[in-house]
Amino acid sequence: SRAAASASPPRARVLLREAEDIAGIMARGAERTAAIVKDLRTFSRLGEAQRKAADLHDGLEMSLRLLAPRWRERISIHRDYGRLPLVECDPAQINQVLMNLLANACDAIAGRGQIWIATRSLGTAVEVSIRDDGAGIPADLLPRVFDPFFTTKEVGRGTGLGLAVSHSVVAAHGGDITVESAPGA
Repeated sequence: SRAAASASPPRARVLLREAEDIAGIMARGAERTAAIVKDLRTFSRLGEAQRKAADLHDGLEMSLRLLAPRWRERISIHRDYGRLPLVECDPAQINQVLMNLLANACDAIAGRGQIWIATRSLGTAVEVSIRDDGAGIPADLLPRVFDPFFTTKEVGRGTGLGLAVSHSVVAAHGGDITVESAPGA
């Protein structure tokens, strides 16, 4: 198409560029739609969970490796891992939660920043805490962060399903997920 564009009259070149732009927009829209469908499938499969004993630290480290392009060279990761028992869960679903939380933390940091990950055993429960020094969320938006399709990201950057799916997965596992934030914190 580049050869055709260069051999075409100026008006045709403009139209070809516009067509390429539209095709790119459509491709990005298809990718977002595929992500939404995948997340919605996760919602519908919560009752089919395959539970087994899993190491949450392995899930955190795997998520960090997969997200390395988002944080490497600009974000420092600080780990404060306590001694955790193996957790009876659907590891794939819990790993998706960890991935969503860490991805959100990376996305909240516009330039250079830090993420702190802490784990600890609380008797019969475990706690995973993920904290970042990104932009923060205004108090009036905090009650909506777990609502499906709500996002603080710019148009085209998020589906608004990551935290909604995470909330559903954690609840289906008998756990709680909470958020604390303020602008600039």
